[in-house]
Amino acid sequence: MGNVSGSTFYMFLGVLVIYLIGVSIYTLVQKIKKKRK
Repeated sequence: MGNVSGSTFYMFLGVLVIYLIGVSIYTLVQKIKKKRK
């Protein structure tokens, strides 16, 4: 049981990290687009 919950936690953590990286890249692109205008 402990192993399963641990792997699920790490899977959720990985998804969260990927989501945060995607959001930060998206905001950076939006800032660059605004600066070009």
